[in-house]
Amino acid sequence: MQRFILMLVLLSLPVVISQSQETSDTGWEIIERCVGDPITPPDGWTFDGTILATGWVGIHGINADWDTPRVQLFRDDWALFQELSPSDRWLATTRSEFACPQCFSRVWRISEIRVFDTLNGDEYIIPIDVGYDYGISYQTRIQMRWWDDDEIVFFTNGSSVYGRPIQSQRINPFTNERSIIELPIYPLTNDFDFHPSLNWELAVYNPIELPEEGQWSVYNLETGDGLLQLSSIVGSPHPTDVVAWSNASSQFITTTVSENSKFITYYNHLSESITNIYPIAFDDTPNHIEWSHDGRYVAFVKSKLFAGGELILIDTEHQIIYETCIETGSVHWSPVANQLALLSRNGQSSIEIYQPEANVVYGTGIYHEGRIIGWREDS
Repeated sequence: MQRFILMLVLLSLPVVISQSQETSDTGWEIIERCVGDPITPPDGWTFDGTILATGWVGIHGINADWDTPRVQLFRDDWALFQELSPSDRWLATTRSEFACPQCFSRVWRISEIRVFDTLNGDEYIIPIDVGYDYGISYQTRIQMRWWDDDEIVFFTNGSSVYGRPIQSQRINPFTNERSIIELPIYPLTNDFDFHPSLNWELAVYNPIELPEEGQWSVYNLETGDGLLQLSSIVGSPHPTDVVAWSNASSQFITTTVSENSKFITYYNHLSESITNIYPIAFDDTPNHIEWSHDGRYVAFVKSKLFAGGELILIDTEHQIIYETCIETGSVHWSPVANQLALLSRNGQSSIEIYQPEANVVYGTGIYHEGRIIGWREDS
């Protein structure tokens, strides 16, 4: 069955949720493994590709062959949504304008999707006409995600500000070819209801209107079957956090809340297991959840509101969680190696590379003010 069909009927089909999977609330082994200050890398050491980071004029690139960061894309001040493609080469944004000054809530008109090539700066424009209610009524909720490196999925549950219904579309930004997708995700009560895997075969989804009353489950997007109900086993995903799928779409990390506890939660589709692996405080937020290219490691920044945080490393192969004592604000894995780019928060804003097997941080000698958002493979 071709993936673009997605004629899902999750709201109308009887859902069969398996409850027999192995679970554990005891968590995985937690080891404090503090990493020392950055050191000078050995002769011959390098990192491949270009690290992408936000900056004062747009998207900046950090490359081992460059002495200083270079601007890859200039800033688009009117972008309500920005999404990097799976390869981190293409950046999809929206062109928007304030459409309803007299409205109580903030209604924007999205007139274009723009896709930029971070490698050479090429731009592709896709006309679209969507109204987005940014205020308290939530009458129109929008999500824009990449299907793969060649196509975007753009969908909404409401109508435009002009009263015309909007259909979910799968769009090729390079040819402007479009196809309609029927998704059973309405109404989208917030931006966190639907979390497809990278291959669009599975999704974490809540079909119930109110998140606190939801039936958060893992679904098969081809058959519409419910595979595993998170809500009854480990609690509901925290509404302000994310579901981070691995590159192979066989695992994910999220945050769940059950009674008076909050956990980092790990799902493995191959073993059909869901496990609360790491307890965190209610005011802790796992930012920048990133999977290594081989699916072994997960890195995230455990932080509190308006503050930097500590790098936490999860080894899914050995079921160990490392508290590294590294203070950082943002991270991203290399697309080809187990190297993790860090933007240090030690007062110097230096770009550093953490190598988990050696438990060492190498300094690059490059400094930048911003936030790491990607790592592009240039070959």
